[in-house]
Amino acid sequence: MTFTKIDTRLSRYARLLTLALAVLFIASLAAAAARAEVTEREVRAFEITKQVLLPGTPMDAWNALTGDISGWWDHTFSKDPVSFRIEPFVGGHFIEETGPMGAGVIHGDVIYALPGKKLVLDGPLGFIDYAVQTVHSFSFDDNGDGTTTLSLRLGFVGEYQDGWAEALDVVWDHFLVERLKVYMEAGCTEGSPCMAFQKDE
Repeated sequence: MTFTKIDTRLSRYARLLTLALAVLFIASLAAAAARAEVTEREVRAFEITKQVLLPGTPMDAWNALTGDISGWWDHTFSKDPVSFRIEPFVGGHFIEETGPMGAGVIHGDVIYALPGKKLVLDGPLGFIDYAVQTVHSFSFDDNGDGTTTLSLRLGFVGEYQDGWAEALDVVWDHFLVERLKVYMEAGCTEGSPCMAFQKDE
């Protein structure tokens, strides 16, 4: 047998092997496509605004709303988070650390921070598993009488399910009026667990 014939047979085997591999690859893609599911989702955009009168200065309100907020914020992914805080600087996170090896959730990113004046968070805030984006803009206004008006503008855009707008409206009343306001009225201003607030619960 000449080398030319051997080379020819090897070339044919190589072509057949390549063809077989290509067929298997296409078949695997077809199988994956057959398992895929495309579901249409409703998309909606809306805005919610809130105002709450808080005791203390704008910086008191700022300090209660940022840093460790585990003292008054009562909705978490983890039953007992290791850390739950809003880092009060641009590039910081609204972060919930749930365990070792980096386990946790980033609820949002701080995209604007002016202490005692304005804080803006960009992120899903509770809608981690959904194609949702929210922007929470907090403004702090000094009333000149020892109180501060905290204003929230919440912008929502993305995947939507019935009742979400109403649920957000209720939950922010809860956070701002039933939790943060009562927390500060108890004399607590640092956001962290406070004995005076815990006695009032």
